[in-house]
Amino acid sequence: MVRFKEMERNSPFLGEARGIDLMIALEIVEDEKTGKPATNLTKRLRRLARQRGVMIELGSHHNNVARLFPPLVINEEHLVRAADILQGVLKELEWPFNLLGLRVSLLKPEATTMPVFHGYGRGGNPTSRSVRSRDIG
Repeated sequence: MVRFKEMERNSPFLGEARGIDLMIALEIVEDEKTGKPATNLTKRLRRLARQRGVMIELGSHHNNVARLFPPLVINEEHLVRAADILQGVLKELEWPFNLLGLRVSLLKPEATTMPVFHGYGRGGNPTSRSVRSRDIG
């Protein structure tokens, strides 16, 4: 959570980072002062994160909260990598906006391998497999 709180302080779009244990919610806003929900920006965050191998869900009434639910068997290396990817995506989203007043992606997605949660297998155990971001579509 400390890493996400640091991102909250450094990103103009991240209104609040909150969570319990591995359940993390990142509230994306257009303006930190007003707290106006940034639905389209959140959808773009989800798409760019997915291209890099981090699966997130959208939540709240305005669909401006990115929710992360990694499998409980995830290791620290993958958690750090997911946080790095999300931090990079937030930077990518704010850079062209600050420079040009546009919210467009100018960077090519990199290929990464991350575990993706796929549900519950036999006996109620979580299952996951590694996928490359270019395989996700």
